[in-house]
Amino acid sequence: MAFSPRCDHTLSQRVARVLDDIGINDDVISKRRDVFLHMEALETVRRRMSGFSFECYHFGSQTEGTNTPGLRSDTDLLECECTANIMTSAVDWKTSRDNYLLCKESTTTKQHYLLQVFSTESPVALSNWDGDFHVRGPLGNIFLSNQINKSSMQKAILESHLKMVDTGPSASFTRMYEHGPAVSFFQEHDFVMAFKYTKPVPEIQRWLSKPRGIDTWPSPEVMAASSRCECFLVPVGSHDSDFQMIEWRLSPSLIERHLMFSLNAVQLQCYVLLKMIKESLFRKIVGKGFTSFHCKTALFFALERTPKSLWQKQNVMACLLICLNDIKLWLKHHYCPHFIVQGVNLFEGKLSHMEQTQLYNYVTKLIDNNVIGLFHIDLDNFGYRMTAFFGGMLRPNAEIFGSVSRFAFTRMLENHLNKQIYNYMRLSLADDMHKHFDDEFQYIDFLQSKFDVLRPFINGGTVFEQYIATRLERHFYSTVATVAASRILSIEVAVAVEPEGLPESVMEAFVLSLDSDVVSSRLKMAAMYYCGGELRAAAKLLDDVERRYDVTVRAVCGCGRTFETFNETAVHEYLTEDFRYGGKLTSNIAYCLRFNNFEFYCVPGMLVPAEHTSRSDLTEIKCENRKAKEITWVAFDARPFMYFLQYLTFGRFGERRRQETALSCLKTYVRTERFEQMHHYETTMSMIGYCCEVERDFDSALGYYAISLTARQDDNLAASRLLRLLGLV
Repeated sequence: MAFSPRCDHTLSQRVARVLDDIGINDDVISKRRDVFLHMEALETVRRRMSGFSFECYHFGSQTEGTNTPGLRSDTDLLECECTANIMTSAVDWKTSRDNYLLCKESTTTKQHYLLQVFSTESPVALSNWDGDFHVRGPLGNIFLSNQINKSSMQKAILESHLKMVDTGPSASFTRMYEHGPAVSFFQEHDFVMAFKYTKPVPEIQRWLSKPRGIDTWPSPEVMAASSRCECFLVPVGSHDSDFQMIEWRLSPSLIERHLMFSLNAVQLQCYVLLKMIKESLFRKIVGKGFTSFHCKTALFFALERTPKSLWQKQNVMACLLICLNDIKLWLKHHYCPHFIVQGVNLFEGKLSHMEQTQLYNYVTKLIDNNVIGLFHIDLDNFGYRMTAFFGGMLRPNAEIFGSVSRFAFTRMLENHLNKQIYNYMRLSLADDMHKHFDDEFQYIDFLQSKFDVLRPFINGGTVFEQYIATRLERHFYSTVATVAASRILSIEVAVAVEPEGLPESVMEAFVLSLDSDVVSSRLKMAAMYYCGGELRAAAKLLDDVERRYDVTVRAVCGCGRTFETFNETAVHEYLTEDFRYGGKLTSNIAYCLRFNNFEFYCVPGMLVPAEHTSRSDLTEIKCENRKAKEITWVAFDARPFMYFLQYLTFGRFGERRRQETALSCLKTYVRTERFEQMHHYETTMSMIGYCCEVERDFDSALGYYAISLTARQDDNLAASRLLRLLGLV
């Protein structure tokens, strides 16, 4: 096959260099995939811990590694209901399950099916209306509506508005976003509810059995992996169908992901280049009608019929032209074929004939002008970067526009995952809090139920599920250990006896929790030692924590004050940092410390919320007030808590110099630490304020408490301390 001589190797290599600099390289692609596959496992484990039988999948650019800060692609999450039974005949019926028969009408398109509702008690089709999402078909059959996901979201919005009356606007979801079959409360996230179909599908089998050469793409290994992939039924109908509200589209998303994972960096660079053209150039002509899936389809067809040797950096422009010529041909004939499912026109419902003609004329001109439009792409400063190259600047990316440091970016991805792990652990502990817990034993039983869910993932899950479940298990061990220790300390305080040490089972739980991150579990253990009067053990452990907490450890918080999302554009804040890329996920992070009211005897008394303290002496805590039925929390950043605990411990020892050093470090921390490292600013200020009280510097203490209340007024420890101090002054 001959290729245009206009696509010289020098231009191609410069395009490849620019794409490499904005994150489309082996390191970032690999890390993106690794992180988002772990996120996928985290979503599944989280839902199982909440009692739902969902499997979750991340699809799209984030997981494929084909996103850039400028493209800012959404995060696509598919939730698959695992208990539903999709049948091809009544023989497949299962008792006590939601049973749906996969069927078609004469006018149903190739990629769409209907789901006829069967009884859960016998293998017969329902004849009566028996649910909010059941729809009667033209022949009287009962089908499942594809509006079930949308209706659930609308119900959640209504409930959220009702809740807003009691809890304020921050608790409310005020809007629902729709993108095709996806609905979401957040514009940057797409959630799709789907059913998994595990049996062979004729449309997919025809593609799998298609004759292919030995040295062509997809390779036999990729095809073998694709043949083992399940398909999904997603809730969206054909745009011009009479059964649009009850049709479900067959989606081979897992196969498409396998195909994308088989591509190298150069092939993915070509795809990203197509998406940039789509966003910066095509959108001015046809809006959002031409999608990333059209770009992906063009790439797949180009890969299928070209030799592997073509896809190299010096041929990026030639490969781009092959894809653009395919798009041009499809626009001319008003037909874009689906790569896997035959007989599907991907332009239908997306682009009108007039828009296709307009875009055909633009693509023709773009090709005839040697794709000069690339220099007009503003995403990620692509056009300016290319212009700088032609201006003779050898390193324009890092020195003028800022390149995406692969080390910083991969570290940022890891931090995002670590935040979500901690956030989901927090949410899991918050599950069923409305049931209340009468005592510590009932709460520990609740935690034990979480271990029961995690163990199957640890013993038999995927590699990603095993990693996530193990990390979560360590966090839960930390909570179990602290709750049990707090129970023992509360008894000792109540009966005024000397501490006798903790049982071996409690210490074993602490040991099992130590690798949850670098320091948080160790700090909880040190706080327990301090509150139990074992000051030497506390001091020794605090010294160990300080040695571990070096400059490479990053503070991570997932306390959920805001909905945490991955911010592509924030990567430029990290450009000056040089992190080593290790290939595997690291745990070189420090989570914030969270204590609930069943753990408060392991918290220094002055840091316990006022409602759990005695009015006569805010530094002492009444036993009966510790047993609140509703769970409440107090949280601290790890490094300030370490300094504060050092201050208290060395003060009890009488080591004045070390105590002063700890206070100096604590004050220096709040003056010099970067904002993203400080997540609980108000409690840090409260700790400094208390230290100033101890130092008899009451004016400074009042100032720190005031700053704390300015940062956060609700549920702030500083309020009661400030009132008490004003009374003393």
